[in-house]
Amino acid sequence: MLIFLMAASVTLADPSIESQSCKHLNTKYVSSEVMRINDVIYLNSSYGVRLLGALERYWKCVCSDERYHTNKHIVLTLSKLLQHEEGILSSTAMLFDIGPNLKAARNMVDAAIFTENAREEIRFQASAPIMPETGQTLSFSLECIRHKIITGEIDQNYCRYVANR
Repeated sequence: MLIFLMAASVTLADPSIESQSCKHLNTKYVSSEVMRINDVIYLNSSYGVRLLGALERYWKCVCSDERYHTNKHIVLTLSKLLQHEEGILSSTAMLFDIGPNLKAARNMVDAAIFTENAREEIRFQASAPIMPETGQTLSFSLECIRHKIITGEIDQNYCRYVANR
């Protein structure tokens, strides 16, 4: 039994295994799905959220190396999802996987932070004196991406909602 577990751990740690089982990034698919989500999310939020979930599941099946080295066009395409409150968690989770080209999303991230902070302020004022503990989930996720863009590092405080998604 111990030998089997040791063999399994060596096999699971082998990076070539991922390359055999993961998908290659289909940029046309990602672009078309983001356009589709942007077209329907205002009209039918629940359907848009289902499409977002499907896109996020697809993204997680793409090889981690390809996600890390995603081109700027896909970074900008994914960052368009930040315009929708419903799309922030999924899009930040996808953007979180991207390496140096993440800098292309800086303007969209900054705009989304500004908008989300205003929304959260309205919610906090409406809920006073009770302060919701998860009231900053979306803004923290956005700040995580901004911090990663600026420093290239992951801030454990801001990224707690994104890192394990």
